[in-house]
Amino acid sequence: MHKIFTLNSWDEFMKHVPEMFKNYIFRGHQNSNWKLESSYDRSNLKKVGVTEQSLLGSFRFTVSTLGLTNLPNSRLGWLALMQHQGVPTRLLDFSFSPFIAAYFAFEPCFTSFYYHNDPDEMVSIWAVNYLSLQHQFDLEHMSVLKDAAERAYESHYFNDDEYEVIMNNQNKFDTSCFLCSPILGNNRLVNQQGVFLSHNSNEQSLFQILTIAKYNNDNFSDLVYQINIPKSETYTALKYLFNMNIRPSILFPGLDGIAKEVSLKDLLKTSLLSSSFPQKLNKIKIPFELAERIKVVHQ
Repeated sequence: MHKIFTLNSWDEFMKHVPEMFKNYIFRGHQNSNWKLESSYDRSNLKKVGVTEQSLLGSFRFTVSTLGLTNLPNSRLGWLALMQHQGVPTRLLDFSFSPFIAAYFAFEPCFTSFYYHNDPDEMVSIWAVNYLSLQHQFDLEHMSVLKDAAERAYESHYFNDDEYEVIMNNQNKFDTSCFLCSPILGNNRLVNQQGVFLSHNSNEQSLFQILTIAKYNNDNFSDLVYQINIPKSETYTALKYLFNMNIRPSILFPGLDGIAKEVSLKDLLKTSLLSSSFPQKLNKIKIPFELAERIKVVHQ
């Protein structure tokens, strides 16, 4: 069960969301039809029976042959590194900041809107109440994770050792969702105010778990929100976020972030784009008698 909250403008987002969603984590999607699914849940690997544990073993073995230093020493640390490198995992990236989540929703729209986006479509910022998840998890598993539960009330997530206990004792825990973050994070995770939403099931997806009976009652009526905003607010939103210093060079420290920011900054400054979100381009209608004169050149 989740609720859909539709906003008409970026101004409404700024006015209502930070005030209404104080105990939530956020994730941005450029397409409002996308569900809360991890990269592993979406991948063909899961469909053909390749397990996350198998991917973890292969990744660790291959990386160990490269002679790299400062590698993770925990399962959660390795999964976080895999996630960072694009290997499918059960972890789903979230941020404690609704504005950072909004950046990840709008930025792909801005860089590709000339060809792909309909101004009437929506982006989504998903919001999950982490205090509700944590409270339910602690009620069920306090006897096994007493110290962890007490510590997590301050940080709101489980660390490497606690994640290991949860995953190694799946028979003692009900199927649940929870927040986690490795002790040794990375600059991206820190700058994005990031945290992972994970779960302890090898059969169900995260979205399925969030909608099962345990979370599908009045006590969790405000657990998950899908906040939709028109894609036509892309320019306004990104301009505001850049002024907040939510930009690629900050979110992605290093050359990749700087390169992306250079391109985005120039686009944002372009007067052609500053007035409104571009409408979808109309296809050129070629008269039938002239069609044979057109040749497609492949570089």
